[in-house]
Amino acid sequence: MLTGLNKKKGSDTFPISCEWKSGWINRRGTGFYINEASALAVEGYITSGTTINFDLYKDFATDSFQSLSLAGSETTYQDNVPIFNLLGTDALGTEVLGANSIIGEIDEEGRRHFIVFFYFPMAQFEYISVGVGSEGKNQDWEVIAMGINATENVFENLPKIKS
Repeated sequence: MLTGLNKKKGSDTFPISCEWKSGWINRRGTGFYINEASALAVEGYITSGTTINFDLYKDFATDSFQSLSLAGSETTYQDNVPIFNLLGTDALGTEVLGANSIIGEIDEEGRRHFIVFFYFPMAQFEYISVGVGSEGKNQDWEVIAMGINATENVFENLPKIKS
């Protein structure tokens, strides 16, 4: 879906700044209803030296109302990270002793699969847009799925009503 990868020539790596922004999303397709959201879910691949930035924009604004980021060093959200079982944490014979790993493998480009859910304070909006990007050297990532928990508010957009 979306990829960020630096350019290399020989042993030189050139920093690349990349940014992608979605179109404006409205659950009902009309600005007459307020929407609410409090979470962004992202799935993809990332290397350890990478940081992916996610910016949320509302109601055709050019400045984001929420900035989120995921660093490749945050292994909590990645598959195939070693889990250590020390003596005493599990009954003998029920779990493997030492390091074991969960599903997933490092792919041929050295990236790990991740799934992360970003929670943020509930925000109301007519339309929302998601921006994804990174900058600097040694950035290598790919976003393959993304979703936002936009729900319709039962009230009409009161600021748009003229009496």
